[in-house]
Amino acid sequence: LGEDFDKETGKLHSAHIQCNAHMLTYFHTMYRKGDDRYINKFNSPKIGLDVDGVIGDFVSHMFSYLKLPNYNPTHWNDHRILDNFHVIENDFEFWNTLPVIEIPNFEPVTYVTARPIDQSWTELWLRKNNLPIAPLHTVKKTSNKLEVLLQYDLDCFVEDNYDTFVTLNNGGVKTYLRSQSYNLKYNVGQLRIDSLEQLVNLYS
Repeated sequence: LGEDFDKETGKLHSAHIQCNAHMLTYFHTMYRKGDDRYINKFNSPKIGLDVDGVIGDFVSHMFSYLKLPNYNPTHWNDHRILDNFHVIENDFEFWNTLPVIEIPNFEPVTYVTARPIDQSWTELWLRKNNLPIAPLHTVKKTSNKLEVLLQYDLDCFVEDNYDTFVTLNNGGVKTYLRSQSYNLKYNVGQLRIDSLEQLVNLYS
């Protein structure tokens, strides 16, 4: 009533099934662009975005605004950021003049940020720069983003902070790491993107 072993390989059929399941699981996470199944173009992916380091150029602006040495940091805990953050923390002009890295060519479902400022400042910045309007959540710590994002049925989130990226993925929120100089040392495979346009192409 059936056979246990594959005639060509001599391996158990169940072993082949197990191997295929592992490969599908791996590729779903690490090689989404290899998925050639039909996607209904009318169902846009539900994407959430961090603000600074994803759509806002926080680091370069901080160095320029405070006239600090403007070489690219290789880690987030760069002394120029840690030693001077208190200077710009409550400076409306700094936050209001933050340059935009990239305007997304899609409508995000939500923005989630750990900016230590009044949320109205970020809302004003989003409108001033003609960024897509979406619900904005401001959390006290980057680790609190998971609780907010689990309320949304997202296809993915985009983050620039490596530790938060790991926390969100481990917590069940598929997250891509937006390349910045301070996160390039981390090997995250296909979960790294260099632009939001690249992300959209993965779902097109």
